[in-house]
Amino acid sequence: MKLKVAISLSIAFSATVFLTANSARAFFNPLQFFDKHCASDCPSSASQLIAQTPSPFLEDTLKFLFRDDYFDVIPYHFTQFDLNDDNLEESIVFYTQTERCSNRSCPVHVLEPAEGGEYNLIGDLWGQRGTQVALLRSKTRGWHDLAIPLFSYEPRGLYWTVVKFNGSQYEMTDVQLESLPPGSRIILDVENSPAFAVER
Repeated sequence: MKLKVAISLSIAFSATVFLTANSARAFFNPLQFFDKHCASDCPSSASQLIAQTPSPFLEDTLKFLFRDDYFDVIPYHFTQFDLNDDNLEESIVFYTQTERCSNRSCPVHVLEPAEGGEYNLIGDLWGQRGTQVALLRSKTRGWHDLAIPLFSYEPRGLYWTVVKFNGSQYEMTDVQLESLPPGSRIILDVENSPAFAVER
């Protein structure tokens, strides 16, 4: 049975993350990071993001993708946005607990709608726990570029990692941004959006 009720947002590590920097343990608050590193026109509260509900077809796809996962329940946050201006909305899913999660990051999927209500996976990405997904003004091969915070060891720190479409799927690039460029838009905010879960 699929779980369609919002679950607690206090899943371990989703609200705060501990980073090690300069041989000392530093307390990292995602909200403070975005206050400092988000462009002035980025949404600053959940009220600026449209609440959405996953369709049964999307939940079936997620269940299939994690059919062999260790956890029986896979919690996630999601949003829908037309990434290639074809009047069809892709789904962006940010997971908060799966065996693929590390102590710093969790998978982020981009799924494209297909015929019959099904979805095709066109992006198998990573994002820092409890953070956001941003839509950039720039495009690659007709698809909007994305940016997702991810911890980097060189240079050491948390940066917006640019994600681009390569012609068949989205992939992480080596481009790291300290702040989002003007015109960027936060389209998924894990800390300020409903959480859902699918049961395998």
